Amino acid sequence: MKVEIAPNTINTPASVSYNGRPSELSGKSTPKLDALEMQESGVSKRYVHEFLTVYKGCRYQVPGDIVAYVEHRAARKLGMKGEGESIKKYEEETGVSGLSKPTLNVYDTIRLTGEYRTRIPDIFKEDVVIGDVKDVKTLSYDAQMRDNIAIHEGKASYDGQTTPISKPPKKFDLVVRDSKDKTAESTHVSQPLRDAVENTGGEVYELI
Repeated sequence: MKVEIAPNTINTPASVSYNGRPSELSGKSTPKLDALEMQESGVSKRYVHEFLTVYKGCRYQVPGDIVAYVEHRAARKLGMKGEGESIKKYEEETGVSGLSKPTLNVYDTIRLTGEYRTRIPDIFKEDVVIGDVKDVKTLSYDAQMRDNIAIHEGKASYDGQTTPISKPPKKFDLVVRDSKDKTAESTHVSQPLRDAVENTGGEVYELI
């Protein structure tokens, strides 16, 4: 079964010629890849090489699948799927609705004293969940992730307010890459971060 590619949304000629375009794509329409090549020179060669050396024979069985492969990779890189689609999938998967993206000030203590960091979580609902959407190769327990835990622990206020969020989110969820379509590696979530998520009762969802 081949990967389905969404209808072209970029106004690009059916076949674009540029210096270094791989011969395997000669005469083929790859508008998304062409748009990405304009931003990131050499990406076409890299995607074709990866198709021929890694992914052919997995989900992709015949030479003609190369167009589906490079277009899907380019669409991901260009952000055509976007954060909004991933959040929608998360809502469908978890049954959580009414999510928002508030601006929050995060402190080191529940007394909300001293310096603070401003964060805008991708997923938020009081008394329910805080979460982030990350379309990256690797994800560690960095400052942003630690602040998500701090928000879960009640160490945050809405921007412009001086009192803690009345009902902090009960868990911290992550939405990251999947690799089901064999076009990209799934996100590697470090064990310390995975432990921190699970300790809140949260989960790592591979939905991008």
